[in-house]
Amino acid sequence: MAILYACSLIWICKWISERLQEKDRFYYMADILFLLSMSVFPFLGVCCFMNYGLFLAGCALLVFTLLQCKHEVLAGIVFSLIMIKPQIGIPLLIPLFINRNYKTIAVAGAICIMETLFAAWKLDKSPVELILQIPQIGAPFLRKDFFGRIAAGIFGAPGSYVSMGLFLAIASAGSFFVRNAKDIWVRFLPAIAIIPFWVYSQFHDWIILLPCYFYIVKSREKYPVLYDLSFCLLFLWGVFTFCNLVEWYLIGKQGIASALHLAIVAIGCFMAISDTNEKWNMSLLNIKKRRARSP
Repeated sequence: MAILYACSLIWICKWISERLQEKDRFYYMADILFLLSMSVFPFLGVCCFMNYGLFLAGCALLVFTLLQCKHEVLAGIVFSLIMIKPQIGIPLLIPLFINRNYKTIAVAGAICIMETLFAAWKLDKSPVELILQIPQIGAPFLRKDFFGRIAAGIFGAPGSYVSMGLFLAIASAGSFFVRNAKDIWVRFLPAIAIIPFWVYSQFHDWIILLPCYFYIVKSREKYPVLYDLSFCLLFLWGVFTFCNLVEWYLIGKQGIASALHLAIVAIGCFMAISDTNEKWNMSLLNIKKRRARSP
């Protein structure tokens, strides 16, 4: 695990360094501070608890790079590793489907099926029984989920599934809007953004949100107001989280910190949607021109 973590951390640093090209040293340091601040809890979490979050973040960035280079089979092999945590892997299947990366999905699916069949054979259990154990393992964490508890209060027992379905629908809509993004990883931003909120992902899984944070940093010159707003939200998030004015897991408590964090990643997705949906922007521009010409 230590070796996997080291490799993942090196890849994350390499991936970010290739995309951070700032001439102004002050803003460069501010951007680094933003990325460190938003990821310090996840980094501490994975180091203290030996959670897979950092390893999966490295795998996700590697998948994006492989897809950008059109290595779909290799991307499928790496993506099968992300399915170690289905709550992280399942939302990322949405942009793969939308962008027609069927070969990647097929390779990842085949590997996961073989792993399940092998494990079922070794343990002398039904493959279906093994798969059904996954949500049972996550049940204690699901009870701590803030959004699931709100939905349960409104819809009763099926509330957690309603909450999960809502976030997956949001991810699907967002992934559709950014499907034409030039950079492959931008097409995954809406799906990445909902991962810590759609099911029982804990704070140490939030390291997967690094691409969202980076997109905010990258869009500083194009969306200065949204960039500054992100820093204000980051300051409030830091006050609530690091000064222990609210704890992480419960709301009054988890809710305020989660809402601030969700607002920051939503800003990143809004930037991506506005940036990549050129046809929509052009249609709005044409409507304005027609209105200006009409008497």
